[in-house]
Amino acid sequence: MASAASSAPAPSPSPSPSPSPAGPGLPKGYTLRTGYPPIPNYLHLRAASGLTPKTPAQAAPVAKNSWHGCYVTFTPNQSDAPTGESANTEIIVAMGRIIGDGGWYFHVADMAVLPEHQRKGLGDAVLKHLMQHIKENAPQDGTGAWG
Repeated sequence: MASAASSAPAPSPSPSPSPSPAGPGLPKGYTLRTGYPPIPNYLHLRAASGLTPKTPAQAAPVAKNSWHGCYVTFTPNQSDAPTGESANTEIIVAMGRIIGDGGWYFHVADMAVLPEHQRKGLGDAVLKHLMQHIKENAPQDGTGAWG
């Protein structure tokens, strides 16, 4: 059965991703940004983190059809660059997004962190950012009070 389209359109992604406050616990060199990673990065993050691989055609509508998204970039310097990463080159190492109807139904999807960047609080920072976005932007009518 086909579902009816939501009357509230999904917000469009930012034309240029903007840095967000990283929050406590995000290590030096990491920046949380709102928006969505480019398709090649999205596909790489999914596959490298153990999520089901997708095709470019499947990834193409992600930004347009999501309610909100964010990702984490890492800019290593000479002393803290993991093996194989060039110093001072920003790379996308984590992501997450929210899909839903914009009213009361929200689902966190595509949470992924590259294995070499796991256990540093990045996934936690992404999830907290997404949950905060829901709390600040979802209609409160009928959804109850936020704790």
